[in-house]
Amino acid sequence: MENSTARLYQAAKKLKGLINPSQIARALNTSPQTVKNWESRGMSKEGLLKAQHVIGVSAHWLETGEGNMVINSAISELDCSYTDYEYKEEFQAQDFIIIDQFDIQVSCGPGVNNANYPDFIRSISIPKDEFLEWFGRSKAIPGIQLVTIKGDSMEPTLPNRSIAFVDSNINKFQGDGIYAFVLDGEAYIKRLQKVPGKIIAISDNPIYQPFYITSEMEERMHIAAKFIRVLPFNMREL
Repeated sequence: MENSTARLYQAAKKLKGLINPSQIARALNTSPQTVKNWESRGMSKEGLLKAQHVIGVSAHWLETGEGNMVINSAISELDCSYTDYEYKEEFQAQDFIIIDQFDIQVSCGPGVNNANYPDFIRSISIPKDEFLEWFGRSKAIPGIQLVTIKGDSMEPTLPNRSIAFVDSNINKFQGDGIYAFVLDGEAYIKRLQKVPGKIIAISDNPIYQPFYITSEMEERMHIAAKFIRVLPFNMREL
């Protein structure tokens, strides 16, 4: 039996109690013959990613045997799945929307300096029905990206080390809300509220004091994106 399929059977039994090709096929919404074909040909890329989404097994582990069998639990709980970049082009046309995450940190506390050209880290695939519920449409939206939250000043809304969805199409203040912005070369996510003559940058964590952005300071401020929602990661200090 081809190795990726053997690993699929192993993971399906361990994670979902699926013990034969018919059960696995039903779970993956494919035919039993397709699953049987994988025994000699190996799993297709679409099959790898369907198994990742439905069963919770890493597509990379299925294909290579490397890394962890189970994908990140925080992503699984939100019915999302990690997608290796090499699968992105083929999988985009299926039942998921691909959102890119870049190596850029947005500060919830003292500002964080970021690279001008952040590196791509990974993509996260979101089922189209979830994407429709979250963003009001079932097609990819140019400008929707993922950034890393650093610090606790926006907790509990934005937990430290969580991943935030932002809309980088929004580059100016569009009413009260949470924005990613750069001020004097440092990046922040804060709740911005417009008052006469200034903007208040508010931290949701009450132990942090708000600060004011005057009209003069606004000239040095660039709004990079508006916050949409957060994808939490349950991490522990070791």
